[in-house]
Amino acid sequence: MMKQIMIALVLILSIIVVGCTNKEEEKVNKEEKEVSTVNEVTEEETKEDAPKKETTLDEDSMKRYRPEVGVKKTFIEAGDFAGLQEEFPYGNEDYIQRVVRIGESVAVQVYKWTENEISLVLEEKDLEDPNKNYLSDLSEEVQDTLYAENGGANWEIVSENETVEVPYGKFTNVYVLRKVTDEVEGADTIYTYYIAPEVGLIKETFELTGEQGYSAESVLQTVEK
Repeated sequence: MMKQIMIALVLILSIIVVGCTNKEEEKVNKEEKEVSTVNEVTEEETKEDAPKKETTLDEDSMKRYRPEVGVKKTFIEAGDFAGLQEEFPYGNEDYIQRVVRIGESVAVQVYKWTENEISLVLEEKDLEDPNKNYLSDLSEEVQDTLYAENGGANWEIVSENETVEVPYGKFTNVYVLRKVTDEVEGADTIYTYYIAPEVGLIKETFELTGEQGYSAESVLQTVEK
């Protein structure tokens, strides 16, 4: 009789232990599910809150070749003679203002300089205030198109990936643009621009053909920001 009672007690205790174990497992599973859910929500919030990477300009975009606003550049000619000076005091999304000094002569130019176009839209010489912002009341009138992705440029693309070394440094992926005019009777006038990424003009050459022909070259020496 005693043996039967002991067996019954063992069975009852086994049922209780199993029941408690199942409850503990259910509790643990429930807690694990809650932690998993919290982690998933946190990960989703982290993804949404994560800062988006800034988009960079396409490598083929001509806007990569536009100088920065505030930059001042100096060029030298053959024999280390002082050449032109460039300044870019103003600019916006599509336009940039260029001030060119050659000796005592000063000219203000405004270029429409976008991803797929470089066009001269304003040029004024010997102004009283060359440092005035001419972008604020700009009346666009295309005078010369150096580059146009869809055609119509006055300049020929000689190269798109030239390597050019000037006193300021060595540049790769340089665009070489050339224009030939008949502004001098009986001769060709040939202008060639070398335009580098992030800097703009780094070299320019001028050549007049014919019996009285000659050539000149200006190369970038310094850049100040």
